[in-house]
Amino acid sequence: MNFNWQELHTRDFNASVTFYANTFDCDIRVVPGRNGQRYGLIIPTGSVKPVAGIFETGSIIESEPKQESEPKQESDSAIESGWIGYVTVAKLSSSVKSALDNGAIELESFEIPYIGVVSILKDPAGQKISLIEYTATNR
Repeated sequence: MNFNWQELHTRDFNASVTFYANTFDCDIRVVPGRNGQRYGLIIPTGSVKPVAGIFETGSIIESEPKQESEPKQESDSAIESGWIGYVTVAKLSSSVKSALDNGAIELESFEIPYIGVVSILKDPAGQKISLIEYTATNR
């Protein structure tokens, strides 16, 4: 396990990119993100390796739970603006199972092409955290 990646989820992608690029004198390379949204890779000046990301979430639209006992599901468009940490794990499925056994709720899971698989969780205190298993391939 390694806490190693930070990602800003933002509803105002352009303002966030401008702020972080100017404030920290870094390059931000915009690439396609999930669901047709933009993604910015934050790259320190003079480096080629990204150190964090900026994810365009779109507007907030929360879906209603089907039953009162079911947790509210959140899509990319329902994610509030804010920073989220990524924890690298050796085996995503067993780490998610352990988190669920300890009171977490899985909000979403997905694959990032050429990178790996991710699960976004909400811990028992209501804080979001993402687990990632890097499975880089040459697709």
